[in-house]
Amino acid sequence: MESPLREIPKELPSLTRAAKVLKKVDKLYEEGNDYEGSVKLLAEAAGKLACLEKEEDEGELKGIMGDILMNISNIARICKIPAEQILTDRIEDMIDKWETAEKP
Repeated sequence: MESPLREIPKELPSLTRAAKVLKKVDKLYEEGNDYEGSVKLLAEAAGKLACLEKEEDEGELKGIMGDILMNISNIARICKIPAEQILTDRIEDMIDKWETAEKP
């Protein structure tokens, strides 16, 4: 029998899948961090990232960046904000900004 967490399709965009997994973890295991807890975990992970040199252990860097993305996804889920859409909108904002910027 497949785990309820594995039932969530891998084909989904990562931020969407993360939100669905986190929601199911919260429902099944009552482990969904609250907003304040997730913000604290995000700050801790960002602090670890700030202390690393980019040339250091790639595995550790990936782990910390994964923690940051998961905590951002959890915060968005708790606030009922679709993380995938937020990122899409910011990408479009950045494109608009650079398309209208003067070229050197």
